[in-house]
Amino acid sequence: MKFCSGFVVFLGFWTFLQAEPFYLVKDHQPKATIVIPDDPSLTESFAASELSSFLQKSTTAVLPIMKEKEAFASPSENFWVLIGGTRKTQELGVTLKGITKGGFLVKRTGPYLIFWGEDDRTRYRQGKPYPVDPKQRSQTRHGTLFAVYDFLEKNLGVRWYWPGSLGEIVPSHASVYVDNVDYRENPDFEYRFCYGYWLDDPDFQREESSLWWRRQRLGGAGYAPATHSFASYVARYGQTHPEYFALQKDGKRLLDTTHGGHICLSNKEFQKILIEDIINTFRAHPDIYTISVMPGDSFERYCCQCAECRAKYEEAEKSFPPGHATFIRASGKHSWIVWEYVNEVAREVGKVFPDRYIGCCAYASYYLVPRNMKFEPNVAVTVCRGNADLYFWEEKDIQRSHAHLAEWAKNTRLLFTWEYPCAAQAYGNPVIFPHGVNQEVKRLKKSGVKGCIVEYTPSYEPARYGGEYTGWMRENLTTYVLFKSLWKVDTDVDKLVEEYCRDLYGPAAKPMKKFFLLLEEIWKNGNHGFKPYYENWSNIWTYLYSAEKKEKLITLLNQASKLAPEGIYNQRVKKTMAGFSVLWENR
Repeated sequence: MKFCSGFVVFLGFWTFLQAEPFYLVKDHQPKATIVIPDDPSLTESFAASELSSFLQKSTTAVLPIMKEKEAFASPSENFWVLIGGTRKTQELGVTLKGITKGGFLVKRTGPYLIFWGEDDRTRYRQGKPYPVDPKQRSQTRHGTLFAVYDFLEKNLGVRWYWPGSLGEIVPSHASVYVDNVDYRENPDFEYRFCYGYWLDDPDFQREESSLWWRRQRLGGAGYAPATHSFASYVARYGQTHPEYFALQKDGKRLLDTTHGGHICLSNKEFQKILIEDIINTFRAHPDIYTISVMPGDSFERYCCQCAECRAKYEEAEKSFPPGHATFIRASGKHSWIVWEYVNEVAREVGKVFPDRYIGCCAYASYYLVPRNMKFEPNVAVTVCRGNADLYFWEEKDIQRSHAHLAEWAKNTRLLFTWEYPCAAQAYGNPVIFPHGVNQEVKRLKKSGVKGCIVEYTPSYEPARYGGEYTGWMRENLTTYVLFKSLWKVDTDVDKLVEEYCRDLYGPAAKPMKKFFLLLEEIWKNGNHGFKPYYENWSNIWTYLYSAEKKEKLITLLNQASKLAPEGIYNQRVKKTMAGFSVLWENR
């Protein structure tokens, strides 16, 4: 009975603590200690550092970070923030049950506030483990870190719109607290990555670019989309076995790595070497789940012209019915030979590693599913989906695109897409369609897509006629909404756009919002598809942008500049105007 009485008292005290607000900071004074495991992963350590750093930026209070053994060495009535898989978290009965794909939980239990998620602790290099660093570019899971970022966004209003301090928003608070919080989140897409990772801009360092992507919740499991795969073999075998590589029309073998390496898809000796290499890699790297065997870029131009390969091309050409659409013929003429090769490799690798995948992109002349081919269960497919006008195609075009995805979904358990919002950047065209990109991400989820790689523009230098893939600023808003949508497809796009303009531009928010929405309207109403600029992108400025529209856009930017004449808001307006300087250059 005495024990029961004490237990009731303990429960009463715990209930009291649960009802009391959990203060991390009160009146600019620290009220909690951040606790990490005694042997923390780099993700857990960095998550603690990020939480402490942004609480200090917001409140001036410095919360101490302590390892668990030290933190709980003596009794205390403190509040504790538990980061990652601490012993205390497990003693409290909290588990990661139901957390997948790099998701996380945020939970308050009495005097404890827990941030914990599914993390990758180690990866392998040359067969040896090394710690995963969340600050480095990697296809890895960092759920604990994302739990902290989610808290900072929802409770402090922190935002990371651009890399570096200029695009960082940290509102000031005297106090930071939570009541009873208990929620779990898993991303809608388990893989979220980009191509064009390093943003080339004089206003921030490469490390800031890397960190910005992570704060957009970039990452995912070791399942990775495919890419051009054979460049490394040129150095290994180019001189000793040139017959492994694609024979060109001039009678020479292509020993050039520029396009990612082109091999002879009929050479069985090389295929055996490739299969052996893949099996050895899987043995040495338990963290890798997919390996790509995709031909080099511009396959139609550089594909092998040996007699055996040519015979396969000609046989595939006969399979198309007379009068078949040009698009279908061009997008499927090499599907059989490429995917047959992928299938053969997957079959042999699957005998040793049935739970690993062999990947290839559905791309250009092998974009379509080859008819009547039975795919091995360990083939992973990345569908490369054309130009950015996809995001506002007419309904019939959207249906056609997703019919292709549906065909691939029938043939693979692991389906990715490679998205090209930057494709519209040719000749400096702004890529602003936040609502359109969110709508398309919703369609991708319904199509069974597991993840996306987004081709992003790395350069800030303003583009002029003849320039392509330049100006990260001209697609930043779209990319920001895209990665929010890949985490949760039901994200409120109107709210994201409103916050983006309010937080970045302050008193100039109204003209900036009108500016971005006008750009989206111009793109949306451009009546896309196979229009004149589709074949010659230099026409885009005369086709999409009338003189009146360009003047209206320039006027809105000038209004914004006048409304924010000084300070950080003025710096951001000027930065934006520099990024959209093509409007003046193509006036």
